[in-house]
Amino acid sequence: QPLWNLVRTNPKTGEHQDIHQSRAVIALPAVSRDGETIVMFGEGLFTLPVDGGQTKQLTFGPPGQATLPAWSRSDDAIYYYRGRSLHWLDLETGTDELVLEDFHWSKQNWLAAHGSKLAYRIRSRWPGRARSVVHDLESGEVRKFDDELLPSDWSRDGRSVLGRRLGDYGLLLCDAETAGCEPLMDDGEEIYGAMPRWSHDETRVFFRRALPDKPGYADIWVVSREGGQAERLFELGPYEPLNFFFAVAHDDTIIWPRVGSRGNPEIWMTRDWRVVTGP
Repeated sequence: QPLWNLVRTNPKTGEHQDIHQSRAVIALPAVSRDGETIVMFGEGLFTLPVDGGQTKQLTFGPPGQATLPAWSRSDDAIYYYRGRSLHWLDLETGTDELVLEDFHWSKQNWLAAHGSKLAYRIRSRWPGRARSVVHDLESGEVRKFDDELLPSDWSRDGRSVLGRRLGDYGLLLCDAETAGCEPLMDDGEEIYGAMPRWSHDETRVFFRRALPDKPGYADIWVVSREGGQAERLFELGPYEPLNFFFAVAHDDTIIWPRVGSRGNPEIWMTRDWRVVTGP
């Protein structure tokens, strides 16, 4: 049976270190605002120290019921999808509250959060009706971004949202108040990539570029938030194309899920369960 590995990679050396292994899927790792704790999902939501150690299960129920966690960048709370609704989980008190009904990843996705403010993409079956918004849960105000943004990461001060443009993979830095967006630049040229993430001090932006001639692998790059010379750091992989989300820890190490490694050699036995019907 294959093993899923949660890996941390040193951005200066490219050295990989496995910090957690699981037979269940490890998906969508996200890091707390202090950069010390990871939340991820598989058969439920779990947390784990960024240096490795004991996991803590946060949700219980059927596999696939609790998915896609997004850590609020203003506090120690997690937003997550539960069935067809959005929930809020306070890790300090254990409080779990329903936030929005009729909120499902197939329609509202690419969620990023800062306190009571959410940024996400709303899909639509009708051409021209899809949009990306900032949703203030306290006031109920919904403001549309002026670009086709797929949100990725919110700054800790709540002022800026990182994302990429739908379609051409242009990286964008957006004002959370005005919803205006500007491209990240590399010596006067717009930068293209995916999954932009803040460095821990938020002076730089990490992002990935897929390798077309090497499916399941990607390069990690970094650039100043003010623009400048983008720098290639290292190659990551293998990963599942639909599950390559990475996070940035307190020391700017990259946290990511690696799949495809072979598990330990083991012999398993199953009983021959026979279904008997009738009286």
